Amino acid sequence: MGILSHGFGRFIDLTDVPSSYVGSAGKYLKVNASATGLEFFTGTTGGSYDRIDFNTGYTSTGTEAAGSLYWDSTEGTLASVLTGGNVKAYLGTQLYARVRNVEATTLTAGEVVYLYGSTGNRATVKRASNTGDPTSSKTLGIVAESIAANQVGYVITQGVIDKMSLGSPYVEGDILWLGSTPGTFTRTKPTQPNHLVFIGVVERANAGNGQIYVKPQNGYEINELHDVLITSPVNGQSLVWDGTASLWKNQAVLGYTFEAINKNLSAYAATLAYNVFGDLSTIIYTVPSGTITKTFNYTAGDLTSIVLSGNTPSGINLTKTLTYTTGNLTGVSYS
Repeated sequence: MGILSHGFGRFIDLTDVPSSYVGSAGKYLKVNASATGLEFFTGTTGGSYDRIDFNTGYTSTGTEAAGSLYWDSTEGTLASVLTGGNVKAYLGTQLYARVRNVEATTLTAGEVVYLYGSTGNRATVKRASNTGDPTSSKTLGIVAESIAANQVGYVITQGVIDKMSLGSPYVEGDILWLGSTPGTFTRTKPTQPNHLVFIGVVERANAGNGQIYVKPQNGYEINELHDVLITSPVNGQSLVWDGTASLWKNQAVLGYTFEAINKNLSAYAATLAYNVFGDLSTIIYTVPSGTITKTFNYTAGDLTSIVLSGNTPSGINLTKTLTYTTGNLTGVSYS
């Protein structure tokens, strides 16, 4: 190795550096493939490593630039500063979506959004609300940074989001639901007809630095269940088990709607009795004088009794026909 006048050697004076290398600014040294000497990378970056050790004692300054990757001892994982520098993603504990805001106004951090569609090779979002299926069933997550109209930004879909405004009445452990005002969440569980969408749980209640664990989960309408098939429902129908199809299906009570039954019986003095679950359990006809022919078609459900009663003068022809298909029929009586 050549010695400089000040007593320090130079890399280019090392005897194990191949003489054929072509150096340039920004290149790195590595041991050559045969492990006999040093050489420059062919590019300005690159190479493979068995591992990279991060400084686990590093303290974040909060000013790390986009593209930074460092160990966060509080979260116990690597933190990556995402494009724009406003959002940090913690490896293995958070999921983010990069989406486009198609509202006419800026989305602010903390607002709840749903998937609206896509444009420019990006999924689009709008403010979510529990007042209808279109704005609730596709709830995506909480906005992680301000996103101007028609611009792109981050939404957290699972994991912790901090710096939230969660002052009184919020407390640690509160369960959060999608609210009725677009973009909001609420600690009050919604009731029908508003839709139930779980948003997350409050980890820290604080007016300026609240913290939420986010994991949206949409509730379901009954016709979204895998074993329920509802077709063109009308008032008065019930769900009936179809053993052949292995499905619950909507069907009129006893083959008729409640309205139709009332209409059919309107010519007679009749009483309809229902049990606590809404099944038609008793039908009582009070038969007037005259010639009466009545056919009653029973197709499904639990019918406990049919009672026909009344004074039948001599010579009156009273015909009572019951067509029974399926269900639990426990008694039929005529008088």
